[in-house]
Amino acid sequence: MARRSSPSTQAAWEQRLARFAAAGGSAADFCAAEGVSLASFYAWRRKLELARRRERRGAPAFQQLVVQAPPPVLAVRFPGDVHLEVAERDVALLSVVIRELVRAARGATERDAAC
Repeated sequence: MARRSSPSTQAAWEQRLARFAAAGGSAADFCAAEGVSLASFYAWRRKLELARRRERRGAPAFQQLVVQAPPPVLAVRFPGDVHLEVAERDVALLSVVIRELVRAARGATERDAAC
């Protein structure tokens, strides 16, 4: 997890980067004169630039997305709280399910007639 910097540290870096922009010259020379590392200079410059971009956008970094699935084409409820739902995109499965249901229904009627 990234550490949060204190507001005073952030303000100091904002002032430092403003001085660098006004002074011109190389980043290495400026950092040597300020007594800070070149790596910190670039890290803070990137961090503050990203914060400015976020402020300009004004939108949250993440937005909630709600996905609603289409209703099934076929929903069959069997005894014993068993149910089957087939989506529209599963047309091949739908034909197999219908065939098996018809076959099972024929078998059930033949068994009932035999009793």
